Amino acid sequence: MVSLTVAERVPNSPFLNESWYVVFGTGGSTFTAAFASVASVVAPIMATGASYAAIYPAGSVATGTYSIYGYIVKGSTGTHTVGPTIKIRNSEIADPAKTIYDILRNNVGSTYSSTLFSTGWYSDNARYPQVTVTRTSRTDMTGSLFDVFRDHEDTVYVDTWVSKRAFGAGQKNAWTLLDDEVKRIINANRKAPSAKLRHMQITRSQDLSEIEDNRKVFRTRHSVRTRWDETLS
Repeated sequence: MVSLTVAERVPNSPFLNESWYVVFGTGGSTFTAAFASVASVVAPIMATGASYAAIYPAGSVATGTYSIYGYIVKGSTGTHTVGPTIKIRNSEIADPAKTIYDILRNNVGSTYSSTLFSTGWYSDNARYPQVTVTRTSRTDMTGSLFDVFRDHEDTVYVDTWVSKRAFGAGQKNAWTLLDDEVKRIINANRKAPSAKLRHMQITRSQDLSEIEDNRKVFRTRHSVRTRWDETLS
């Protein structure tokens, strides 16, 4: 008779870009073959030192929560076990738009405290100047032979919108002041702005002013290039 139990999950809740394994106990039984199944992804249970484990490479199981199944066979006799669940989490990667949004919102000077910040769209019902931060494109470049290091470059749009007098200045002057404040904050935080972002830089600024509902809306789009990387297990 052979036996099989799930002894440990390492780690308990891995990220999608992280390799993980399940340790099994056999109660000292010898066996002909054994394998594990998680989300219908099968991995052999192999000897690793004094233990037996099924190893799952990064990305082999999709995000979600799944039961762990183990199967073991010796000759014509076999058994199976159902272990605890394991949760695969989304990769722990940087979000450049959210990072830039937080930096702008948290560092804006008191003169511009009435400004509204958003990672969504411009609201034409808002009474105050607005800054919107949205993602537009990303590149993903492998940086090593075995695809364990990836170098990313994102472009994020930071748009300023001024539709009326603000900051104690006329509309056009208020627009210039808000643009300068956005540029000041980004330039001051351009080096290593977060744990994973290595650099950010304004690469282009465009005047996109327009007439909306018979009112002039002064608008500038700042294209911010960010560089960041991640290491896959």
